[in-house]
Amino acid sequence: MALAVGYQLLSVVSRIRNQTEARYEVQQNIRFAVERISEQVRKASSISAPASGTPANILTLMVSGQQIDFQIVSGMLQLREGVGGQWQNLTTDNVIVSAPGGNYIFTKIDNSPAKSTVQIKLKIDYNDLDRPDFKYGTQMQTTVSLR
Repeated sequence: MALAVGYQLLSVVSRIRNQTEARYEVQQNIRFAVERISEQVRKASSISAPASGTPANILTLMVSGQQIDFQIVSGMLQLREGVGGQWQNLTTDNVIVSAPGGNYIFTKIDNSPAKSTVQIKLKIDYNDLDRPDFKYGTQMQTTVSLR
């Protein structure tokens, strides 16, 4: 009897630890991704993609004369600095990045005569590999304008 109670207690503690790990990983990834995108948008002199009002899963900015691109490939958010630059993963293998509701992540909004803005919508889920203890995801939406 005591062994069964001990096993149940250990199981509960393990499940809580797994859920905490999943939440932490998702929150860290979404926070870092949004901060990195926002930082580049604020530095940008122009947004060349997506076209105004057209949602897309790629964002192209011009920052100090250099092209900066963001995209999602196979559930990873990536950044490329310069046209011939290497794509760098901004999120870890522990999460899957997508657009909420299967829509699009980036939407350029022209606010003439004010500066353009980019609406960012991200959904990040923990890559739980079908382990129910690790199921966790969150969404974030923000709008960032050029400076």
